[in-house]
Amino acid sequence: MSDHFSIVRDIQATLKYHSLLGIENYPAGDDVRKFLNTRVVSPALAEEMRPQAVVSKPVRPGVTGIETPSPAPSLRVDNRTAEQKGALLEEIAVEVKNCKRCGLGEKRIVAVPGSGKPKVRIAIVGDWLAVENPDNLVSNTLFGIEQDRMLGKMMGAITIKPEDVFITNVIKCGIARSEQPKAEHARACFGYLQRQVMAVEPEVIFSMGVIATKALLNRSESLSRLRGRLHSYQLGEGKRIPLIATYHPTYLLQNPEMKRATWVDLQMLARQLGIDLS
Repeated sequence: MSDHFSIVRDIQATLKYHSLLGIENYPAGDDVRKFLNTRVVSPALAEEMRPQAVVSKPVRPGVTGIETPSPAPSLRVDNRTAEQKGALLEEIAVEVKNCKRCGLGEKRIVAVPGSGKPKVRIAIVGDWLAVENPDNLVSNTLFGIEQDRMLGKMMGAITIKPEDVFITNVIKCGIARSEQPKAEHARACFGYLQRQVMAVEPEVIFSMGVIATKALLNRSESLSRLRGRLHSYQLGEGKRIPLIATYHPTYLLQNPEMKRATWVDLQMLARQLGIDLS
């Protein structure tokens, strides 16, 4: 599997190089352009990732070293006020912007902690932000410019307002499109995601893509097997949050024929929230 991944990446790099040189000995049709723009997910990241709860000690003031996220509080989430939850989200955002827990910290183009307020109806979780051109990056981009636009339409289709949604990624660094995160990078960020879910305490988690779904469920099945069913995410002591898995907007832009299946997932999400779409 890893050999196939390397071959695809090598072919993509060669074709891009040929394109820059102006070589036109092969037809640069829509299929070739689609292949060049395909986002390849490393098998190591998709198959080997087994997130574990992050248990770490905060760095003492004046002590240099690798910064680690604070451990998730043992306090029950429902004991926190909205103001306390908002402060926790802001604290996590500051930690993400200064994080050096893994090698992506050195390659980070922009920190992407997430967007939204505490106590929302839906927490939407993607994989990571792949930056095509840093000079054209729109502020507060979460999944990508076109991806965010598509996500907005998806939520609008089931009458969900922006203020009812918290959106974030498993990996909190926005990195160059040519970079490929590894399982260790996802594990390093997972503590942030756990604390964010604890802070926003959503009614439902909507995981988009194989990386987010496997990270939250700690399951090895393919996304096609995990979607279409209602799962649950363990939050704190004795509380579970319903989780619905679907395809990532990036995948849908590359494979528009899968929008019909995604609409089925959106309808399931609406039913879980008690929204009548008739």
